[in-house]
Amino acid sequence: ALVGVAAEDADKAARKSRAGEGRPIVAVNVEWEHDGDGGVNFDQMRTGEPTELEAFTNSFVVVYSFLPLSIQIGWGGNLEGAVFKCVRGGAPAGSPWRIMVKEGAKFDQVGAMQRRPQQSDIEAALYNSMAAKSPV
Repeated sequence: ALVGVAAEDADKAARKSRAGEGRPIVAVNVEWEHDGDGGVNFDQMRTGEPTELEAFTNSFVVVYSFLPLSIQIGWGGNLEGAVFKCVRGGAPAGSPWRIMVKEGAKFDQVGAMQRRPQQSDIEAALYNSMAAKSPV
């Protein structure tokens, strides 16, 4: 297992994986962008064949992610939520990233995307959620 590997240490993780002689690797809290995020990957940023390191980092797939959010709104108010992905079966690419808002003790989904949401995506989903609930 690889735990908490920083982006600048991805080459060290690749060397360890090669030493594992083809065994599956579980990575927890890696800090590099990869194709498993469903977003921009190294292969899309360049032409030609990916380097060995790019191929390694893009070989991972996100199967579980929970990112808590706390957004300050207005004058002193806070909005809590999360970005969540959980693969329960089937292809990981078929499980969406969900944008959730905490309402009391439960989370309500306010958005979903096939790629990892960026800050602008989260903001738009939260603003749309607040607008939908506004009496104005």
